[in-house]
Amino acid sequence: MAHPGNSREGTHIYDKPRDYDHQYDHLPFFSSAAYPSRHPSPQPSANQSGHLIDRVTNKWKESSSLHDDSSSSYNDDYPDYYREKDGLSWEDTKDLIWPLSMLRYRRARRIMLIYILLLASVYVWWKWYLRPGWEETKVLEQSFRNRTDDWGRNSRPDFADMVQVKTLDERFLPRPTDPKGGPKDKQQNRLVIVGDVHGCKEELLALLDKAKFRAGNDHLILTGDTIAKGPDSPGTVDVARKLGASCVRGNHEDRMLLAYNAMHSHHLSLPLHEEPESPNHNDDDDSAAADTLARDRDAIDEESMTHSDFVARRLARSFTRPQIAYLKSCPVILRVGLIPTMGSVAVVHAGLVPGVPLERMDPFQAMNMRTVDLGTHVPSEDRRGYPWERWWNFYQKKVPADKRSTVVYGHDSKRGLNIKRWSKGLDSGCVNGGRLTALVIRGDGRQEVVSVKCRKQGGYKGKA
Repeated sequence: MAHPGNSREGTHIYDKPRDYDHQYDHLPFFSSAAYPSRHPSPQPSANQSGHLIDRVTNKWKESSSLHDDSSSSYNDDYPDYYREKDGLSWEDTKDLIWPLSMLRYRRARRIMLIYILLLASVYVWWKWYLRPGWEETKVLEQSFRNRTDDWGRNSRPDFADMVQVKTLDERFLPRPTDPKGGPKDKQQNRLVIVGDVHGCKEELLALLDKAKFRAGNDHLILTGDTIAKGPDSPGTVDVARKLGASCVRGNHEDRMLLAYNAMHSHHLSLPLHEEPESPNHNDDDDSAAADTLARDRDAIDEESMTHSDFVARRLARSFTRPQIAYLKSCPVILRVGLIPTMGSVAVVHAGLVPGVPLERMDPFQAMNMRTVDLGTHVPSEDRRGYPWERWWNFYQKKVPADKRSTVVYGHDSKRGLNIKRWSKGLDSGCVNGGRLTALVIRGDGRQEVVSVKCRKQGGYKGKA
């Protein structure tokens, strides 16, 4: 088909040969000679090959005009190209700036970002995890090497109204399932150790139900502070007595029992002058007068008491004598015995100092301690020292395997559930609206943590 405007039929307008198609092919694209407005080039020879690869040459390297600084046109268009400046050649400058030139590529930017994040992560890990742990271990090692175990060597007085240490009956120790077979519920018993109940009777019953506690088969141990603050302290003690539970004395039991003893102590009468008896004297009148005098004396004492002492007396009046007798029988420390994977197990309300015999442990600190001084190894009830359970766990790793011991405790609701290798903190703040927690120990040493929520949102505040 003929195209309009063409002198030859069947020939396209773009089929005409153009003189400027190949005249600059032998020069590189950045050569100043490749611009016809400034550097016209001769036409290619007729015998030149038609393949583009055959026209690629290195003549630009031999062209002095490309490297001549005197070329005004070159200096105007590329003032810094191949030019030595400040004593550095282009090759030297290229080696210095190549990392920055790599940022032009998206992949290079991603890789550099990954490296920056990795370095930042390593720094944070070292600053907030590795370094504090390393420094803590260094301090603990020094404290262990320099220990003298002076604290606890001194003799302490025996308290007639308090049991220091009691050993759990061996029949209550958890037994593994009989390999000969038989019903599992009759062949295996467990230890169920419950944290601070604080009079939360309903939560205690719900926890035992959730743990599938089997009365007569499993054995219940309470870690102290079974009473006070909650809604039903006497009812909680009745549940413990009914189930034959073991318990240890907590700081709230201790304060209440001291108040109870003060209320029922015998006061010696002052040596007043005697008056002759009336012929109508009645012994019942003397008994009534004595009761009145005792009430008046208690009233006078309570006027000088602190609020906590007054609350302790009010709580003491809510218990019956059998309930008081049960609480008095609770030792400060309960020696449970050997359990697989746990070593020798002891239950105490607040804590123990490693290396101190249980019989020499200060009962007040066993019911109140929270920290220990790493220099003197003296425990304290405040929080300014080193957490005693961390020192306890470090100490157990340093002693022979047959000397290691696990301690189960409560008392510290601010730290909450605190389960470590050789210490088990079970006070999870039920009375304050938290949870009531139990540690279930099987005969083979397996352990399970079971807990229930407080039934009253926000806890039982303002209770005795």
